[in-house]
Amino acid sequence: MSSYTPPKELAPAEPVVRAISEKADEDEPDSAGPEPSPGDSDGYRKPLGSSQSLWGWLVVNLATGPTSAMLFTFLPATIQTVANAVGHVPGTDEPCAAVGLIECVVSFGSREVDYLTYFLYLNSISRGLQAVACILASGLADYSRFRKPMMMATIYVFAILSLPLAGLESQSYGTLNTLAALYVSSSVVMAVFMIIQASYIPMFMATAQQQAKPDSCQSEAGHDGLGLASWARGARASTWGIVVNNIGQIAAVLAGIIIAYTQDPGPDASFKSYRLAMTVSGVATFVIAVVGHFLLPNIPGTARPTNWSIALPHPIKSGWRLLRSVKSHPEVFKFCVGWMLFDASWFNFAPLLSALFLEVTGLNLSGGGVFAVYTLVGILAGCLGSLGWMYAFPRVRTPVKAWLYLLLGLNIFCVFWGCIGVSATTAVGLKQAPEFWVIQVVFMAANSAMLAYNRVVFASFIPKGSEALLSGLIFLLDLCTGWIMPLIQARIQDHTGDLHYSLLLSLGLMVASVPFFVWVKVDRGIAQAEKPLSGFA
Repeated sequence: MSSYTPPKELAPAEPVVRAISEKADEDEPDSAGPEPSPGDSDGYRKPLGSSQSLWGWLVVNLATGPTSAMLFTFLPATIQTVANAVGHVPGTDEPCAAVGLIECVVSFGSREVDYLTYFLYLNSISRGLQAVACILASGLADYSRFRKPMMMATIYVFAILSLPLAGLESQSYGTLNTLAALYVSSSVVMAVFMIIQASYIPMFMATAQQQAKPDSCQSEAGHDGLGLASWARGARASTWGIVVNNIGQIAAVLAGIIIAYTQDPGPDASFKSYRLAMTVSGVATFVIAVVGHFLLPNIPGTARPTNWSIALPHPIKSGWRLLRSVKSHPEVFKFCVGWMLFDASWFNFAPLLSALFLEVTGLNLSGGGVFAVYTLVGILAGCLGSLGWMYAFPRVRTPVKAWLYLLLGLNIFCVFWGCIGVSATTAVGLKQAPEFWVIQVVFMAANSAMLAYNRVVFASFIPKGSEALLSGLIFLLDLCTGWIMPLIQARIQDHTGDLHYSLLLSLGLMVASVPFFVWVKVDRGIAQAEKPLSGFA
């Protein structure tokens, strides 16, 4: 088992800005000169050594926070609320109940489906489109001067998609279809942003090795063949990116709470508060993104091909060559398969957890205010979980993968607890309101910490010049599986009407990720990152 044990004399972590940018060369690359190549490490990473680049990275992550809260919480809740309002009890014209084990169907194409099945179908559609869009984007973002413009474009589009939501007045099928289109579009745009954003982490890690002084303890090699400074830099860049994003989410959720508790109560109070909060989030994202746009520098990348007449075939060819690299870089592929299965599990579990909470507590309880508070608690737990891991990581003497086993075990426990509710004879298993608050805290803390861990370890496996391409590998693998899982869950929900059965699939996926994570040898992955991918030399 690979291990990372920092020396006792390693100084406590400093604040993030100082830790990532101390004594860095703040000069921007000369745009008139030749483009640095991935092999020219100093020139290739130079822009991310400045303090301005760090602030730009943090502001960009902060900008996506409000709309992330919209996409992952308020928008699914709005779709569930509107579907419940326009649906009816199967076989009758009676309106659907708003609390408890709800029997409710809505029109989906030419047939009727359970009102929660409607959202699961949307999830399946969005996951398939995400994979295609990310394959195309990851094949282009590593090329010179493409990375920043592509990432900022996704943020602006993400924000703009939220703006029309305040204009939706009635709970009707027209509104439901509009919300569905916005959800699918926003999910695709957010996924493209996430792979380009993740490609910055290995670059921040590389600057640590360049800036570490030869006589400094931070320049010592770690037990896995990577410098201690790189591990610490990667942990901080990954974690603080998550934390500032969560801060943006907290601001959006607080706005949602204020809107929910200050408006007039009524049967459609939740719908009104959700849509107003989402529009406010879009405005905040756009304004903050403009600031980040000026702070974050352009990153020189791989030299652009000289004879490509159109852009579309190139990322497809890059994806094919990437798959051929499985023999030369097996560790990154093994890790990515495990991460893909884990991501598929929690991406499917998180919306089910929220949907179950709304059913148990009531879709219109306090005009959506209770759900907003519940969401806020989860985001705060995510901040504490990732920050706790970041500060413990360089101080606790334990093998690197011991963190994986701890965090993965906590995630599996949370999903398993929900699966207990499949039995009609049990009174627990996400059937009582207090359970949700406990599971929300444990799950969000462990999940956020594991995301930070995964991004750092995966970044250490990435060869120079292939950051975005390999960051998109998970979506390339997800193209074959990601859309199938929500589709299966939708069919299960349509036949059972109980979300607890769909949780069994999430549990199976998360357990299936374990052998792939265990199989990975961290030291070998780091060594393999020293050579380029097959066909990219």
